[in-house]
Amino acid sequence: MISTDHKTRSGSLANALCAQLGIRYPVFGLAHSIEVAAAISNAGGLGVYAAARDGPNELARKLADLRALCPDAPVGVDLLLPTALPGAATPEDLAAAIPDGHRRFVDGLFDRFNVPPATAGNFFSQYVRSQALFEEQITAVAESRMDVFAAGVGTPAGSLARVRRAGKTTFALVGAVKHARKAIEAGVDVLVAQGYDAGGHTGMVGTFTLVPQIIAAAGGGPCLRQAASAQAARLPPHWRWAHKGHGSERCGWAAPSTGSRRHLPTSW
Repeated sequence: MISTDHKTRSGSLANALCAQLGIRYPVFGLAHSIEVAAAISNAGGLGVYAAARDGPNELARKLADLRALCPDAPVGVDLLLPTALPGAATPEDLAAAIPDGHRRFVDGLFDRFNVPPATAGNFFSQYVRSQALFEEQITAVAESRMDVFAAGVGTPAGSLARVRRAGKTTFALVGAVKHARKAIEAGVDVLVAQGYDAGGHTGMVGTFTLVPQIIAAAGGGPCLRQAASAQAARLPPHWRWAHKGHGSERCGWAAPSTGSRRHLPTSW
């Protein structure tokens, strides 16, 4: 549920989405660090923690820590939910499917470049991306005190319904009109038009071509525009905190879309 304690501030930048989310500024930031996400939210924007590579238990712990870092400010979490992956699998299943020729090739690279053995596991050595894993991650999100859930890839209707029932506003990143239509059918609250130049994982359409298409597909519903840029020096000085020292983070600001009561946030 969106916090009502973090009051919106009237002014030329504030818009309807700010009021809906309970944020002071239409600034949105995706961060791979809960500290950065919390800083964005505490500064009056909406920080969203990118959690796709967290296991279910780690995710539950991090979301609790994130809520503690910004107890009075709206904050969100992002997951990747591709529907084409298998229902369930184990690391052993995948290891058994790797051809011997592939193994020999990789072993040869390790020998050639003197790559030392791994000293610790990582997400991909402990988990297999599957529908079963995604369901566990969604459970952690639904049981958390996050205000917003963003689907970075995929819009499975059942998962989105679960987080909406838990009181969370749902966002979906879309890179094509067909993605937008599926997201709308799944009940997503806010569409985020992400062009190819913002990372490429949602499609091949460029931002300036994509945005008007998504606005039209939304039929008057709220939309955001997301794009990546290194031109932080062009931002007003009081916004540069969102970029300084965090070149991999993506942040944005919102402005009213032309001829509509709705809003089209822009990101750099």
